[in-house]
Amino acid sequence: MHHHGNAVNPERMRSTYNAIQHELGHGHAMLYRYSGVEEEEITFIASSFWPVETWASMGDIDKARTCMKEILASLCDRGNVEIFNEMFDVRTLEWRGNLPRFAPRRR
Repeated sequence: MHHHGNAVNPERMRSTYNAIQHELGHGHAMLYRYSGVEEEEITFIASSFWPVETWASMGDIDKARTCMKEILASLCDRGNVEIFNEMFDVRTLEWRGNLPRFAPRRR
């Protein structure tokens, strides 16, 4: 969607993604799944990485890099060996939600 929106009205797309970051991240790169959920849930990691791709594809490499660094600074070195659970609590710095599981390879 951001490819089309950026081609039609780049300023509006940037404004939209800035609003998303403000509303769902409260100024932080770690985002909640939807507005108002921060009282009952914690940040959803997949939602946090999506804007990084968006900023980069819209040509704002510095913003993408800044967001990525902020996300990785929040998540890395937290005892999870960089295999990320689906959620992370930015207030308590604890992992929540499911951890990816890998099935053994069959031969």
